[in-house]
Amino acid sequence: MAVGEQFLRSLVRTHSWLEPVLAEHIADNDEVLDHILMADITRALVSVHLAGSKESREKVAAVLRDLDAEFGPPNPNDGVEPSVRGVIALSFLFNLPDEGEPGYDIRKLLGPHLAAVLPEDLW
Repeated sequence: MAVGEQFLRSLVRTHSWLEPVLAEHIADNDEVLDHILMADITRALVSVHLAGSKESREKVAAVLRDLDAEFGPPNPNDGVEPSVRGVIALSFLFNLPDEGEPGYDIRKLLGPHLAAVLPEDLW
């Protein structure tokens, strides 16, 4: 199992409300495609964020904390696989809603490591 897939499966285990996202992804693709699954998770996060309830805010905040912690500051000796960073950067950050789209304000909830690498022209 590739490290990107391992990370995403671990994320889903930690945040069990994401299990239907993983199940639908596997049903559609017959396997885990890490960048596509991360994009699916991103859409689920935005959808839950838009619900606006206290419970939904807590769910989103918990996942964002985990993504930020896993991404961490760039450090070649930190043990984070570059492929995991790539999945988060390319398939999470770049799938966040653009300005003017519903859910754009989820960007304000990003932790410091993710916010630091989000291109300013998308902020």
